[in-house]
Amino acid sequence: MTPDDAASPQPSGALQPTSSQHGALTQDAAPSPVSAHSVRPVTGAVPTAPPKVPWVAVVVYTVLAMALAWAVTLPLWLGDGLADPAFGWTTPLMMYTPTVAALIVTFFIVKPKHKARYLGLTPFKPVWRSIILILAWPVIFGIVSVLAALLTAAFGLAELGYSTEALEPLAEQAGIPVDMLVLLQFVTIPLIVVQATIFAFGEELGWRGFLVPALAPLGFWKMSLISGVIWGVWHAPLILLGYNFGRTDALGVLMMIGFTFFVGVLLNWSRMWCRNVYVAAVGHGALNSVISIGIIFLVFEEETPDGFLQTAIGLPGWIVLAVLIALMAVTGFFGRRLPKPLVTEPRKVSVKFGQTQGVTPEWAQQAEQQRAAQRADTGEIPRQT
Repeated sequence: MTPDDAASPQPSGALQPTSSQHGALTQDAAPSPVSAHSVRPVTGAVPTAPPKVPWVAVVVYTVLAMALAWAVTLPLWLGDGLADPAFGWTTPLMMYTPTVAALIVTFFIVKPKHKARYLGLTPFKPVWRSIILILAWPVIFGIVSVLAALLTAAFGLAELGYSTEALEPLAEQAGIPVDMLVLLQFVTIPLIVVQATIFAFGEELGWRGFLVPALAPLGFWKMSLISGVIWGVWHAPLILLGYNFGRTDALGVLMMIGFTFFVGVLLNWSRMWCRNVYVAAVGHGALNSVISIGIIFLVFEEETPDGFLQTAIGLPGWIVLAVLIALMAVTGFFGRRLPKPLVTEPRKVSVKFGQTQGVTPEWAQQAEQQRAAQRADTGEIPRQT
């Protein structure tokens, strides 16, 4: 915005520019502050003020998501647990319960004007940043899995080697050699990630689509801690049946909370860095697809590895993820490099000849006054009000 030199009236005491014989302008006094009456029309997206946490919506969302998860997995509890045939359809259905809860609270409690933007569905910007991270996710989590396997071996909890025992039943079922099955799994990772992302999106529209923006006013780390705990507890209907860690007690749920916190930090960061939920959904899908890939490089004494001590979702993976997060933290990825605010409402602001359409933020008025004074001091424009 620049001072309007044509339509603004001259108040008493205002500086009057005078012309010399060579046409130069001279000034006799200091400039008066620039007012809203002296700026030209400006339109654009204006960041909203940091909102407060909608705690009612957060509580309702949490209760709904968890209640729906328990309701969907009830056939497993009434049947044979993880061995029940219903496991094949209850798990994907459970992954969409956060979406249902998020849509309910967004439409009926929070009720933002631009709901798709609030949930991170639009816009898909910045495009290249999002595409690069989408392509990088399988590599990132694949490296985490392999490093966790090396760490497991370094702790003496397993031996390095090439073990395909866990894949032999699948190879026999497919009628192909086990080494061929391993090769096919590596080659088809992109397709596996796409398939996993379809189901992971059901979770991410809730966790990163709704919950992250809702808790964002608390700051990145408090938001990540709270959302990580909620996300981990949400898994309880499966964890208490022995899923992931082979435990059927509260300790298994605590282990899951630890994993969801560390992974949640990365996915929360992607939501804020890329401002859309799709990047986080692909990251979740890639996580589910490749996080166990390091196991084929380990040989275990027991037939089934310990989920907490010998896999990437347990302690070895936590350590690798913690190191990665620490490196990102010291390089500013969780602070100065995050765009602010997370959610912006597209609002048009027009200030024209003293008539304001919309709302001009105070910071914008102050910034314009400072720029106008600087331009006047350098002789770029004549001082006037």
